[in-house]
Amino acid sequence: MNLGQNGDFGYATAQNGTFTLEHATSYVWFDTYSSDVTSNLLSITLSVSGGQTIAGETTFADGKLGDCKGSSSVTLSFGEEGIALPSQSSDTDVFAAMVLYPADLSAATVSIVYKFADGSVYLQTKSGKTLTPGHTLRLSTQIAKSDCKSSGAFFMTEAGVAEELPTEPIGYLKVVTLGESTLSAEELTSIAGNLANGAVIDLGEATFATTEFPMDFTRKTNLQEIALPRNIQTFTPSTYNSGAFYGCKNLTRITFPEGLTAIGQNCFRNCAKLESIELPSSVRTLDIYAFYGCKLLTSVVIPEGVEAIPRFLFDSCTALTDVTLPSTLKSIGAEAFEATGLEEITIPESVTTIESSVFKNCKSLERIQFPDALTAIPANLCNACSALTTINMPSKLETVGNDAFYNCGKLQDVTFPETLKSLDERSFGGCSAFTRIVIDIPEIANYAFWNCANVTSIDLGEKVTSIGRNTFIMANNLQTITCRAKNAPSLGSTAFGSAGSKVEGKKILYVPAASYDAYETAWTDVTSQGYALQDINDQQLTDGIYYRASREADWVPTLPATFTALYVRTVGDDAALTASQFNTLVTKISAQSAPVTLDLSMAKFEATEFPVSLAGNAKLGTIKFFENTTSIAAGAFKGCTALTKATVPTGVEIIGESTFEGCTALASLTLPSSVKTVGDKAFKGCSALVETSLSAIENIGTEAFAGTGLTSAKISATTLGEKSFRDCTELTAITLGSATTIPAEMFAGCTSITTVTIPKSIETIGTSAFDGCSKLATLTLGTGVTTLGDRAFADCGLTALALPDNVTTLGDGAFSNNPNIATLQFGAGLTAISDNAFATNDAIENLTIPKTIVTIGAGSFSDWSKLTKLTISGNTLTSIGSKAFENAALLADVYAEPTTAPAVQADSFSGAGTSVQGSKTFHVASVEAYSSWTTAASGYTMEALGPDYLSEGLYYRASGEDPWKSEIPQTFTTLYVKTAGDNTVMTAEQMKAVADAVKALAAPATVDFSEVVYESETFPNSFKSNANLAGIVFPQNVTKTASAAFQKTGMTSVTLLKGISYGSNAFDSCASLVSVTVEEGVTEIGNYMFQNTKLTDVTLPNSVTKIGASAFNGCSLTTINFGQGVKTIENSAFQNCGELTEIILPDATETLGQNAFGDCPKLAKISLGKNMKTLEAYCFVGYSKGCPLLGDIICRATTPPTLKDDYGTGPFGGGWSPVAGKDVPAENRIIHLPKSADLVGGTGAYADSSWVKLTSSTYGFAFKYDVEG
Repeated sequence: MNLGQNGDFGYATAQNGTFTLEHATSYVWFDTYSSDVTSNLLSITLSVSGGQTIAGETTFADGKLGDCKGSSSVTLSFGEEGIALPSQSSDTDVFAAMVLYPADLSAATVSIVYKFADGSVYLQTKSGKTLTPGHTLRLSTQIAKSDCKSSGAFFMTEAGVAEELPTEPIGYLKVVTLGESTLSAEELTSIAGNLANGAVIDLGEATFATTEFPMDFTRKTNLQEIALPRNIQTFTPSTYNSGAFYGCKNLTRITFPEGLTAIGQNCFRNCAKLESIELPSSVRTLDIYAFYGCKLLTSVVIPEGVEAIPRFLFDSCTALTDVTLPSTLKSIGAEAFEATGLEEITIPESVTTIESSVFKNCKSLERIQFPDALTAIPANLCNACSALTTINMPSKLETVGNDAFYNCGKLQDVTFPETLKSLDERSFGGCSAFTRIVIDIPEIANYAFWNCANVTSIDLGEKVTSIGRNTFIMANNLQTITCRAKNAPSLGSTAFGSAGSKVEGKKILYVPAASYDAYETAWTDVTSQGYALQDINDQQLTDGIYYRASREADWVPTLPATFTALYVRTVGDDAALTASQFNTLVTKISAQSAPVTLDLSMAKFEATEFPVSLAGNAKLGTIKFFENTTSIAAGAFKGCTALTKATVPTGVEIIGESTFEGCTALASLTLPSSVKTVGDKAFKGCSALVETSLSAIENIGTEAFAGTGLTSAKISATTLGEKSFRDCTELTAITLGSATTIPAEMFAGCTSITTVTIPKSIETIGTSAFDGCSKLATLTLGTGVTTLGDRAFADCGLTALALPDNVTTLGDGAFSNNPNIATLQFGAGLTAISDNAFATNDAIENLTIPKTIVTIGAGSFSDWSKLTKLTISGNTLTSIGSKAFENAALLADVYAEPTTAPAVQADSFSGAGTSVQGSKTFHVASVEAYSSWTTAASGYTMEALGPDYLSEGLYYRASGEDPWKSEIPQTFTTLYVKTAGDNTVMTAEQMKAVADAVKALAAPATVDFSEVVYESETFPNSFKSNANLAGIVFPQNVTKTASAAFQKTGMTSVTLLKGISYGSNAFDSCASLVSVTVEEGVTEIGNYMFQNTKLTDVTLPNSVTKIGASAFNGCSLTTINFGQGVKTIENSAFQNCGELTEIILPDATETLGQNAFGDCPKLAKISLGKNMKTLEAYCFVGYSKGCPLLGDIICRATTPPTLKDDYGTGPFGGGWSPVAGKDVPAENRIIHLPKSADLVGGTGAYADSSWVKLTSSTYGFAFKYDVEG
């Protein structure tokens, strides 16, 4: 034969009619002969080490073509009868030949198996053979009958054929077993443990000892190819992080035997170089993660008979572009094809269930064909499939899950079937190629069509009742909305946010005529964005001006004689009402017997400014402006006392002077975001106006909203007019933006305001700005305020006042007549107290003038009826004005620290002390120095300050007997800290100094802050990681602690106080903490509170209802008494409590979080109370040790608690996790349940719930109905 002599054969591919030679063919010639073998040859199998050969065709001596199959192992079959071998070699002819393509062998080992009709086999290996495209490999073999084998196991390597495994590292191995011989499990383990880099293992001609392939090759990174034994049917079951070939990252090829029925969990997970697989037709089951992360896998055919594709099967197979699914398939698991390279997929009609995220992040996926009978498209199915353009909506579809097609930016318009019932959140969010949406379901979820930026029309059917938050937000090109529901659907916040923002022409909202009013009221968020209401069934009109008295009436070209509503419409580009025509219309309105609704929104006026024609019209009830109105004349509606509603059109920027002044009935006002300026008196006296949006307004004029009925005002304007909200007696809440000045009388007379927070942008508060706000009880001044004008907060109801350091100037009477101020704190920036600044107070008993004050003005503290003690600190005060402390009738003691007596007026203390029973004393720095005060201090004894007197400041001492000092002592076992003076608070910096002093000690110490006022109600974490802190007494004003306040400190015992709210990690990792007492009244043990401490036993009071996440994680607890109130035990609360053996939960407990008692290896018994409702997944699992001894479970709830599941793992394990009680003998694994009503021993509710799963072989528990009610 001359086969291959020219070397011009090849493997060609066709594209556009042109054939391209991809691989030149190669040839193998078999010069095979025998003088004593009489049995016919049935087949020749050629195998190569590391080759990539594919059989093309074969021939033998008589010119017939043979049946040739294989890849790197190629079999040439000679039929059922076979052929006889020639008796001698031939130099010119060959016995048989193979045409192979492609074939490019470089110094490969060739293994040849000759099979004869009598069952014998001849084995041969030839090493160092080469074969390049277009060339020929000639193999000459003389076969002796004595060398043919009929039984035994043979190992073919580069070195030849042997009956023992090679001892050197295996680079290439072919195993052949004959007769009854098998490859043993020990031999396979030995092979797997002795692989050289790039190993090729061919077991395809071998029979293994069992039909289950073991885990010997897990993570064998030097394995390159393997063919499985011919009798393998399944793989050894695996766990989460193991599998037959898990992590064989250099495996490029796997050959499966026909007869294989199942591919196991994780079997080829992360085999990153696996390029192709051919699943046998016998395969029926595929398990989770089987091919996860096979990044070079390009195509797969799932055999017929497979009914389920499990979760994560091909997840992250990024090169996988082509998948063929069988017609028998019924379900596809979560994330089965996530992040693959699929370009299109047809899901068979047999599929009824598809789980979440199946095609998520498939960036190349362009088309999906869903089965028509599918009723649910799950969450995240095609999330971020950025190339997806085409899908079909199944005719029976009912639900689409959240994020199902989120950010599918190229997806074209879809048609929803009539069967659709719901779309979940973000289901089509970011589908920016949509141009039209037609939907008819009751509830359209939040963000369902978020950022469908190119949609121009939305059609909402009759079934729609609600549209969620941001459902159609960012539909910037939306021109028309059609809503067919008779009752206006409810709108979530910004349901159509920024819709139509890029539309230049008309924007229309089509609704049923009979429902016009309902939409006008309920859909103001839409109409305020420029959408004009129109009837769905609108009549055709010629150019002109038309009128009608109701929305149900036809349009006519003449004004009706009588009406309570008047609608005006212009048709045609040139049609517009003239001023004369409008004046005629106004005259008609004035003649009506009742207020009129005037709707001009479908008409144009000859000018873009709305005229003043309606000013003073007592019959105008509501107004909608012309569609082309861009401005409104000043005073346009002044004195329209019947006007109740006005909608200012988008585009109007200024509401001019007195535009709506005196519109006393105006209750509804819509201001578009385009309005930036509200002029003087624009809404003055609109007493019925209780709300309107001010957030977009930048300039507010004098008296602009004075006397309105506004109840709240969120003010963003930077320019504010005087008296702009004066006498708004219903105003209860105000929010100020970035203005720098609150002008005079801005909120004067607003008698319902209770709380004011001045932002940091405000620098000046003008004269009488809040004068007369009689209910204003709480005031917070921002860090920017420097000046408070005269009477700025006079006649208010303040209960406390703290002036920040930035305030430098107080106007006369700034806080006069605030009799209820109970605490007054001065800032460091204030040097002068103005005349009458704080006159009249009925609450404060002790007053300290700070060291910064230089002058006290006349009458500044007059009429303080409860003042008993006055302290003048420091040495700065120079003068006290006339009647400064007049009528302080209970003032018994004055402490004056200045060494030089301040100048004082004879009447500075007139009327002071007149109601004091007993001694009245001026305690002064020097009696002689204060001789000038004799007249002013008439009736008082004057004496020098004593040696124990403390000026305002911060003081320390190491024992109760030591004097207070201003410096921290160097050594102490207990440190006492005190703040003296009404204006003294301990700062965070001072707290840190104390913490540093404790850390520097040689031994642990306790710090007592009980006489301290701290700068915040929150105790800081200054002592965090301070091993020398043995104990703490909180400052008198502290109500809570910062996170990790005492983490890693040296405390040995702790008492949780009911008046303190503890931040997370409060006592986390306190290595010496062995004792805790919890006061009755404490309701919560915070997150991570006692994590990793040495606590051995804890008793909780009945007041505790919640134990936070990881609260006792890693503790040495042996016992825990929960009390009777605990309802919730959160995630990991008692995880890693290695000494716990028994848990008895109270009847109040309803929920156990994930890992609540995970990794408690000695926990043997739990008792769940009568009200237990939910056990989260992993509850008794954890991450490593689990609860292997938990075999005794008592359930006292008659209704089975819900057992939550997370991908197959429940509260007691399963799935990837170890099960609880696994080390307990099966006969001792008991779940004790309430006695059944069935006296025969009925199963009860538990057997009909998910609890029955615990009686399966996986868990091995038995139900026992022996719990008394």
